[in-house]
Amino acid sequence: MFKKKSPFENKKGTLLKKETENNITHVETPEILKQEPLKYRKSRNIGPINQTIAFCSTHKGAGCTHLALVAAYELSKTYNTALVELDPTGSLSQFEAIYKLKDGLSNSKKLDQLDIYSYASNNLLEVYKQGYDVIVFDIGCILDITGLKEGQDSCLLDNIQEAYKSSKRVLVTQIREWQQQYLAEFLKHENDIEGWKVITNLTTEKDYKDLVKLFKKEYMYSDILNVQYIDAVFKKENIKEKIVEYLLY
Repeated sequence: MFKKKSPFENKKGTLLKKETENNITHVETPEILKQEPLKYRKSRNIGPINQTIAFCSTHKGAGCTHLALVAAYELSKTYNTALVELDPTGSLSQFEAIYKLKDGLSNSKKLDQLDIYSYASNNLLEVYKQGYDVIVFDIGCILDITGLKEGQDSCLLDNIQEAYKSSKRVLVTQIREWQQQYLAEFLKHENDIEGWKVITNLTTEKDYKDLVKLFKKEYMYSDILNVQYIDAVFKKENIKEKIVEYLLY
């Protein structure tokens, strides 16, 4: 199925390595944020400093953009948050037809308190200048580059490097029988799985438990969150706060 070279490989076929130097300086999250429950932090209006969270998916249709939007919207209730689309397919633009977005600052759109920057209009330097507490990146699919237009595959390589610069990296995947190969492809190239948060989307409880057992056995890793379908961004559901807690700790 993977006819083209994986985006994790350069032109010579050598696997890309995580950049040792980060061009964007991140401030470590204060210890108090790592210890206090989210509801207590809300009451004190304490926000993380310069946190960037990159949402990536193993394959198209895994739910990366949807979960990035849900997480960013939930975070924006407490923190000054922006959602930035880096996915060259521009899937985030589909939400403009669903939600009535208002004009925001610096070519952004506003969904209540959340600033949204589309792929066509975002300028990362300008986004960082706004001084957001949290910036959520929608990177999109990082494995299958089929269907991308000319030049978009190289853009995807840049976005993968941008994900490695982020404070948190989130991998969204589904593990039905015909989708497991995508996760296997990712694991074949990534030698630092502990550097990722893994979210399984629309996965049965049995498949989720089997995956946790596999990760514990093969990678000594068990920090996997399983979520089911979230009907609407505005609908109050416990899973949304669970996702935020998972991302910040």
